[in-house]
Amino acid sequence: MTSLRAFVAASGCVARAQVVGTSGDPKLDAAAVRWVLEGAVFSPGTANGAPAAIATMFNVRFKLTD
Repeated sequence: MTSLRAFVAASGCVARAQVVGTSGDPKLDAAAVRWVLEGAVFSPGTANGAPAAIATMFNVRFKLTD
């Protein structure tokens, strides 16, 4: 499992992501960052009723199969 911090723009797209807890495998950590940057969309935060940028943390769990 890789723990990430994502910086979400007011549009809901992830502007930046960083590993805050490693899976122990640099390739899995890089894949988690790539996944969130390339396709994850979040609900943005709000400030005074308008969409606003936020930072959020979450885990990416990998299931490896043969």
